[in-house]
Amino acid sequence: MPLSKDNVEYIIRDVKLEDAEVLLDIEKSVISEGRYFIVVSEEVEEKPLQEEKERLQRSLLLFR
Repeated sequence: MPLSKDNVEYIIRDVKLEDAEVLLDIEKSVISEGRYFIVVSEEVEEKPLQEEKERLQRSLLLFR
């Protein structure tokens, strides 16, 4: 298994539809940290989970 710089093991796997909520949380976190994004954090904060699931579903269909 690959190790990080801190010797922590990690796994890289394909995304699943069940990951939508976590992905949305990560997106919110990353966007709130930066000021050079086209999207503002308020837009992501208001993004419903269902919308993220639909976006993820479309992505999964594209990369089959």
